[in-house]
Amino acid sequence: MIDRLRGVVLDKGLDYLVLEVGGIGFRVQVPSFVWEKTVVGEEVALHTYLHVRDDAWTLYGFLAKEDLSLFTDLIGVSGVGPRLGIKILSGTSPGEFRQAVINGDLAALTLVPGIGKKTAQRIVLELGERLRKMGGAGELTTVPDSPVADALAALMALGYSRGEASAALQQAVAEQGGDGVEAIVRRALRHLL
Repeated sequence: MIDRLRGVVLDKGLDYLVLEVGGIGFRVQVPSFVWEKTVVGEEVALHTYLHVRDDAWTLYGFLAKEDLSLFTDLIGVSGVGPRLGIKILSGTSPGEFRQAVINGDLAALTLVPGIGKKTAQRIVLELGERLRKMGGAGELTTVPDSPVADALAALMALGYSRGEASAALQQAVAEQGGDGVEAIVRRALRHLL
């Protein structure tokens, strides 16, 4: 399996790069956020996934290992193959996608090209808990000894994972802003229950 490629970008197509590595040009399918960050003539390193079928071997590339991990989790969902996976990740940022899955936000997921209501439900069902346990999208950043940090500790003491607590606190803080610890925990618990 080809796990990583480092080389010079020779060409860019609509959804792929041609990467020269040791005199060989590899065509690598990439999501739009990777395509936008690469420049023809510059060196880039990509974490890759090789998908093998009877009629084709296709490489998919990502700048960050976390994005590759999200892609492999996504194509593990029943009915989502690599082509649809790349299309989905091209329709939104990985962080926004993770947050929508964690929150079970079907409306946000169905706005992504390629995801219908049934596919969105399957993605939330099959990936939601795994992403929550991993911490999901953008962990909540907290200042030590702040009400939000204390609320995070309180939710974790109640048995919620850091990812679950962090996602709920992000919503709670976005709703009302900064308050006392008790008010933040109460609002976060509404999202968890």
